[in-house]
Amino acid sequence: MDKTTVGATLVRLRKKAGLTQDELAEWTGISQGHISHLEKTGELISIEHVRNLADAFGMSPGELMAILWDTPTGGINAVKKRYQRKNNQQKHCNGSKGRKKR
Repeated sequence: MDKTTVGATLVRLRKKAGLTQDELAEWTGISQGHISHLEKTGELISIEHVRNLADAFGMSPGELMAILWDTPTGGINAVKKRYQRKNNQQKHCNGSKGRKKR
């Protein structure tokens, strides 16, 4: 799979998870600008990025690598469940209805 397809797959995974670039950046610790760069270029500069993105999408780094470089068919339900679980935990811990959009 070429870099353009890798970037497009990252966009697809993020959008199917219902995440903005800002939300994915917050979850992974990767800046929003860098998330944008990864999506545009398909470059995954470090294994740390792969680990952080995989964690945000609710899968192992190996699963993410398989999706990015093989057939991108799985993982979306796990991504949605993981993000929903994170939001529910934040609401419970904060006693709020979620974060306000800026």
